[in-house]
Amino acid sequence: MTKAVERAAAKARQHKCRAKVLTGRAYLVTTPENHRYTVRFREHDGERYGVCNCKAGARNLACFHLVPAAILDTAVQSMRGR
Repeated sequence: MTKAVERAAAKARQHKCRAKVLTGRAYLVTTPENHRYTVRFREHDGERYGVCNCKAGARNLACFHLVPAAILDTAVQSMRGR
């Protein structure tokens, strides 16, 4: 795990964001302050990539919104048998 992802995971635990499925591999992540962000995942060469529409995501940085969405995406993909 990279340092940026470690920092994002620590910040996600601190912020206690919630994620829910929107459609396919798109997730709505809501912060306790009721800010809402959309996180989308895709596969490329067997690797999962996530993109968030927050300010950090727009700069292609690992944001803390990716963490709860990634946890949910892992569960959803597991149930779908992927």
